[in-house]
This record gives sequence, C-alpha cells and structure tokens, in this order.
Amino acid sequence: MPLAMRQATGQAMAQATGQAEETAEETAEAMAEAQGDHTIAEATEESQKTLEQNTRLFFGR
Repeated sequence: MPLAMRQATGQAMAQATGQAEETAEETAEAMAEAQGDHTIAEATEESQKTLEQNTRLFFGR
C-alpha cells in the first residue's frame, strides 16, 4: 500500500474514532441529564405525598 494511502487511511480511522468518542460522550451526557430529570420528578412526587400526609395529620382530614 502506498504511503499516501496509508496516511489517508490512518487519518480517516482517527477521525472516525474521534467522532465515535464524541457520540459516546453526548450519549452519556444525555442519559445523565435524563436520569437527573427523573430523580427530580421522583423527589417532587415524594415531597407532594409528604405534604399531603402532614396536612391530613395536622388538620385531621
């Protein structure tokens, strides 16, 4: 294989690897963000339940 072809192949592989790494990072960030949103929603739901319980206990309803 000629040197120029090997260099071009190496550059293409490096570029593809870089793109794959970027995609993996973006996917990980998106998953972390989605997990964070899910956790916030769960905490909000738990807070609402606790507030309702405390209101019933305090006011006897």
